[in-house]
Amino acid sequence: MPYPTFRSACLALPALLLAACATSPAPRDTSLVLKSVRVVDTEAGREAAPQDVFIAGERIVAVAPAGRLVAPAGAAVVDGEGRWLMPGLWDMHAHWYDEATLPVFLAHGVTGLRQMRGYTGQYATRAKGIEGSLRAPRMHLASPLVDGPTPASEPALKVADADSAREVVRLVARSRADFLKVYDQIPADAYRALRDEARRLGVRVEGHVPITLDWVDASDGGTQRSFEHLHSLMVWSAGDATALHARWLAYHEGLGYNDGIGAAKREESAAIHHAAYDDFDPARFAAIAVHLRRNDTWQTPTCVLWRARRGRLDAGAPPDPRDKLVPAWMRDFWRGWWPSDDPEAVAKDFEVNARRDAFCLARTRDLHAAGVPLLAGSDTVMPFVYPGSSLHEELALMVEAGLPPLAALQTATRNPARFLGRDDLGVVRPGALADLVLLGGDPLADIANVRLVEGVAIGGAWMDDAARRAALDRVARIQAAPSAAKRMAQAYGSGGFDAAIAAYDALCPAPPEQADCGLFNTYWGLAPQVPPDQSALLLAWLERHGADDAELLSQLARHALDAGDVAEARRLFALALERAPGDPLLMQEQAALPAE
Repeated sequence: MPYPTFRSACLALPALLLAACATSPAPRDTSLVLKSVRVVDTEAGREAAPQDVFIAGERIVAVAPAGRLVAPAGAAVVDGEGRWLMPGLWDMHAHWYDEATLPVFLAHGVTGLRQMRGYTGQYATRAKGIEGSLRAPRMHLASPLVDGPTPASEPALKVADADSAREVVRLVARSRADFLKVYDQIPADAYRALRDEARRLGVRVEGHVPITLDWVDASDGGTQRSFEHLHSLMVWSAGDATALHARWLAYHEGLGYNDGIGAAKREESAAIHHAAYDDFDPARFAAIAVHLRRNDTWQTPTCVLWRARRGRLDAGAPPDPRDKLVPAWMRDFWRGWWPSDDPEAVAKDFEVNARRDAFCLARTRDLHAAGVPLLAGSDTVMPFVYPGSSLHEELALMVEAGLPPLAALQTATRNPARFLGRDDLGVVRPGALADLVLLGGDPLADIANVRLVEGVAIGGAWMDDAARRAALDRVARIQAAPSAAKRMAQAYGSGGFDAAIAAYDALCPAPPEQADCGLFNTYWGLAPQVPPDQSALLLAWLERHGADDAELLSQLARHALDAGDVAEARRLFALALERAPGDPLLMQEQAALPAE
């Protein structure tokens, strides 16, 4: 339904008639009114007098000068006097896997996520239809990583040649992924076939620039919509890019992120980065930027990825109060990123990290000046990058890089809407989705004011400040809740299978803020320990108690396949896909099952 922009006819009438139409009824279906707010103009940055914003259902239906329209009886009213109203923010490079804690983003004003690596659990969340509600932000969901035959990170959809690349594109086209996420090690011929097939089928391609391609080739191909992290830009903007590229390819041989990066690989990575930064060629960079702008190739710098690490491993560094909002496994992953027994290696890594930080800021400034479109992303899940709040830090870094506050704010509001082809996101106007953030300060005067969140609407549902704080408190309690998987592993070690089951029964079932009753980790903790005569008991128990867990069911299917039971694997994959329909990885695994 179209919603015309409200412009009061009273503004065009003689003064004697103004009183007659000083107030008019608002649309009858109005359900929420935000009164006397200063609307943040994310298109031109114009200041406006206080306005009332009227919401019906999930959309804005009117924006009028304060007091001009009268809300119908029964509409909820929020007093926004002295506050600013901006569109909800989008984190355009995020990784978050836990459904129960997704409100942590909403509580920080982040109403949209581009999930950059699709896992089974995210497809299960999608099947529940909760995206765009107080339970979860809107999502632009990736496929699993699409990488070469020996991917740097598993699980991944692997492509080795042109034929396998085209087949993966067809798979993603049939799935519920919003886009195909390309990664580092795709062979050049496979990548070119992939982008041609994606163009033919209308599949969006976003992600890393494969190391086998230069930036101009990847941009001129016209299919890949975004490049992430300015990844490998330092190689292609160096004076001797050819020599550096050869070293870059050699560095990636045998590289596996899942197994950790060894000392030799760390040293070579640092050496390549230092050499590239020392050899930066402004003319080469400017030539690349011309192609990026002409081809409308979007960039997501994620500079916070480097800034977030600054000082975090210093002796005596205070704990971050945001630690309580992330799970213990993530904190362990962060601190395990660097070798604890080699302080010299850590110092060298932080030295190159400082140069990455400076390069990211400088190139973000230059890309903006060149007219290359930018998106704000945090890469949350990476070391010390927190859900929600680190996007605020990324916006501040864009201003530090030299962007005006308006341009920085656009990278998380108007620009994501343009990138996604939506005219009903990233703005506050009639017809737009009511994804809104009430702030205690003007973000166009100081970008740090995006942190002053006092209320959030998503799809017209309102979260006031008390509810927002309660949501953060609940997330903290979920993250601190005892883990059934850990309790079961401990009990099994001392008392066997029956003791492990008793440990689970003592905790679960329970709400997530009281106990983590997920069984996917239980499989990994117990299956390798359980003797063959009890394995069937464990697997049956896991399926019975985790019958709604698509990730667990898929792992049980893989276990059955490894044991040679194709029929059981087929049954379990089918159950997993019922709970996570359209997951490309499960679809591929199911299709690849051998005939019985």
